[in-house]
Amino acid sequence: FPSHDNSLVDRLKEAGPAKWEEIAKETGVSPHLPRKLVYGDRQNPTIGTIQPLLDYFKKSGNPVTA
Repeated sequence: FPSHDNSLVDRLKEAGPAKWEEIAKETGVSPHLPRKLVYGDRQNPTIGTIQPLLDYFKKSGNPVTA
């Protein structure tokens, strides 16, 4: 993972599994992507894959910073 992914995983963990489906719907990513990122099932996602999630947390006022 590039360095910013660790913080993305932290943000997803903070949101919690109950919110992952909602986040996926709002961002247009696969409903399975948040779980896969948190549990390490996606070892090397492209920036295009995770950019919607980065944007989501930026808009939410809890941006990914690392």
